[in-house]
Formats: sequence, C-alpha cells, structure tokens
Amino acid sequence: MIGAAVVWREADESQRRRWRISAKGGVATAFLGGGGWSAAIRLVAGVALVMTGIGVVVLESGSIDQVKFALVAVIATLFGVAVLTVPFWLRLVRDLSDERTARIRTDERAEIAAHLHDSVLQTLALIQKQAESPREVARLARGQERELRGWLYGPSGYGKSKKTEEEAVSGQLSEVLAAACGEVEDAFAISVQQVVVGEATLNEPLTALVQAAREAIVNAAKHAGVDEVSVYAEVEPTAVTVFVRDRGKGFDPDVVPSDRHGLADSIRGRMERHGGKLKLRTAPGEGTEVQLEMPVKAGKGAA
Repeated sequence: MIGAAVVWREADESQRRRWRISAKGGVATAFLGGGGWSAAIRLVAGVALVMTGIGVVVLESGSIDQVKFALVAVIATLFGVAVLTVPFWLRLVRDLSDERTARIRTDERAEIAAHLHDSVLQTLALIQKQAESPREVARLARGQERELRGWLYGPSGYGKSKKTEEEAVSGQLSEVLAAACGEVEDAFAISVQQVVVGEATLNEPLTALVQAAREAIVNAAKHAGVDEVSVYAEVEPTAVTVFVRDRGKGFDPDVVPSDRHGLADSIRGRMERHGGKLKLRTAPGEGTEVQLEMPVKAGKGAA
C-alpha cells in the first residue's frame, strides 16, 4: 500500500511537470530539471516496494491464486474505507472552497475600498475646498464620474473577466508612473519631480505599486503643505522600488486617526496584498519619505 501510494503521488506530480515542460518546449528538462532526479528516485522506490510486497506474498504462499485472493481482499478493504471516508473528504473540499471564496471576496472588498478612497473620496475632498467655485466643482464632478464609469463598465473595468498577465499589460512603468504624477499635478496644482532608473513592463503587482505610489503623492500634496514632491523609482533584477519624498510638515504615524485609510489601506494594504513592502520615515517638521518595494520574478517585468 505504501509503494502504491508513492507511485500514485509521483504519477500526479509527473503529469503536472509534463504540462510545464510541454509549455516550455524542453525535453531534457523533463527528467533533469525541476527536481527530476528526486522524482525518479521516489518512483523507483515506490515500484520496488510494490514488487517486494508481491514477491513476499508469492514466496510465502507459493500460489498465484493466493496472491489474487489477497489482492481482492485488499481492494475490498480499501473500497470500504473509501465509502466510510467519502463524507469527510467531501466536507473538507467544501470547507476549502468556502474559505477560498471568502478570501477572494475579502480581497475584492479591499480593492474596491482602496479604489474608492483614491478616486471618489479624494474628489469629494477637493470639491469641499472649491465649494465657492461652481465651475471648478462641476469640472471635478464630471471628471470623477467619467473615471468611475470607466472603472466600473470599461473594457477592463471591475467585474469583467480576468485577463492574463500579458493581456493586462498596458505600458511601461515609467510611462504609467509619469501619467500618475501628471494627474496629481493637475488635481492639486503642485510640481511632482519624478526620475525612473531602469524600465519594467507593467503587470499586476507593478500596477499596484504605481497605485500605491500615486496615493503617497496625493497624501503629500494634501497634507505636507509643500509645492513640490519628489518621486524616484529604481528597477532592479529582483525588485522595483519607488521613493516618494517631501520636505513638508511631516507627522507622527502613531497619532493618525483610525478612520484615515490612505496609508493603511490604499498604500500598506495594497502593497502587502501583492507581496510588497512599505517603509515610512517621517516626524513632525522633518518631512516624509515613503519607500515602496515590490519584488519581481527573474525575467518577469524588469528590463
């Protein structure tokens, strides 16, 4: 039984590996790459255990009929065990499916909340500041309505079928980051100086990085009390790092009210959901530096 279990497990793993190899188009890697030697050893060990068990039965009984009888007994026993444990396995599979669904819904709610904070709530704050200018209020409202409709109902909007990573690519990191800086400049009438060293093709994690950086720039424009914000991005083989600096008022992170979700959700939460990290250096009167780091896979994204 142990040998059969080892062979069965290895057959599943080999099938998955064959799919990966056929996708990459390599034949030699099928045996040597990706732990091929250890897989071959496990397979041989499983077959050896099975043959040893059959050999012992044959030597002890001296009759093939006895071997057939033993095999029928084992199969009947295993079938009975399977019947007894089917409800448990079905319940386990159902619980895992429910947990996965709940996790997906939680992530979606967090993404929706972060997007609404970055767009709708920011626009409402600007409208409050421009309340005495009906024309400016109307401009902000029209722009926000257009952006929100595009996000909800556009070709790649919320609720549409997920695209593959290649289909989701919409440009280069430097281009998208420059566009985000330009949007903040137009909305808040400040200067955003940005420098990008290296280049990377945009994918889902890097898109989240740009969105988090944009929120950090918006926070600086709203709260730092400065006319200029500096943005520096560096693309390395293993990670992409973005620094957002200002020489403004600074603040104490420990006294930020719990109902302010910009730093906690739109920046830190967004980075952590995609495997990134946030480092914050600030103090009252000493300005603020937000460091965002997103790891990238070798050969994926970095150029």
